[in-house]
Amino acid sequence: MRDMTEALHKNSISLDTFPYQIIETKNPDSYEKKVVQTYQEDPEHWRKVIGDTLLFQFGVYDNTFSSQTFTPPSGSNRTSKLDESGIRYFEQQLFLAGVTGSDRPTMKRILDIGCGWGYALKYLAEQYPECQRLDGINVSGQQLSHCSKFHTEKGLQDRINLFQCNAKDIDLLPDIDDPYDLVVMRGVISHFSYDLFETVMEKLWKRMSTGGSVIISDNLYNIDLNAYKSDTPDEVDRLACKYRKTPEYFHTIMQKSGFFIQDKRVLPSNADAVKWLLEIQNNIEKHFPRGAGGALDELHVMCENMAVAIVKNKISIYSTVLKKP
Repeated sequence: MRDMTEALHKNSISLDTFPYQIIETKNPDSYEKKVVQTYQEDPEHWRKVIGDTLLFQFGVYDNTFSSQTFTPPSGSNRTSKLDESGIRYFEQQLFLAGVTGSDRPTMKRILDIGCGWGYALKYLAEQYPECQRLDGINVSGQQLSHCSKFHTEKGLQDRINLFQCNAKDIDLLPDIDDPYDLVVMRGVISHFSYDLFETVMEKLWKRMSTGGSVIISDNLYNIDLNAYKSDTPDEVDRLACKYRKTPEYFHTIMQKSGFFIQDKRVLPSNADAVKWLLEIQNNIEKHFPRGAGGALDELHVMCENMAVAIVKNKISIYSTVLKKP
């Protein structure tokens, strides 16, 4: 599948058998292959590790804001704590953005940048039934194929459009005169080089509707990056996250792009972030006692390293809500 996808990029060919559209790029991103490689693992292996929803961006364990309870699929023998906490975190971010409740704004078009295995798009489609156009972009053909199958099973294929597209090419997404009212960027900026991050934010501002919201979640480093040292030697670029960012740099780029920062905070708490990481580490050890190999082995090491760094307050997970004024 990956070889076929690369051939399509190279030769500008589109096949009806592909369950997603391919956006050609004029300036290939040299780091993209590393990100694609990270998510080549069988989705069912990931499911054993991060939960049935395949939400992969931390979790909140306090249910104060929760509006629904996750029900695991029939026959599932795995804990639903990761699923529940992941949904709860997403719900809290939507609440902080002011896009929930009876007086919420109407959504005409939504974009998920780095849409993963598709659960967030499914959730948003159900949350905003009036929105007939939800777009998801991703560089991973493996994940997009899973998204397409999942959304078809839920009867959402006519509303959700999937694109194999690097985030820097969001200006090439169709219908530029039809702006986005809500954009989600959760757990993807860690995969961005600095130049890519700055380009994406500049282009995203141009694709947003006035008053539109952007919801972001990512891990940021609370200390001087030159002083940071991982507990395990950094000989491997684990999960394509080598471009570390500080809150100061992160929010400077947001404002420079023209956005207004409506809300920024550590969310989930450091304690919840550590709990989430240790649950994932435990799942890897439980389901792959002889070693998972590949990205999941990288994740196993990363969980321990990051948990220690969070306890020492060297890293925190930040939630940011932007508005286009």
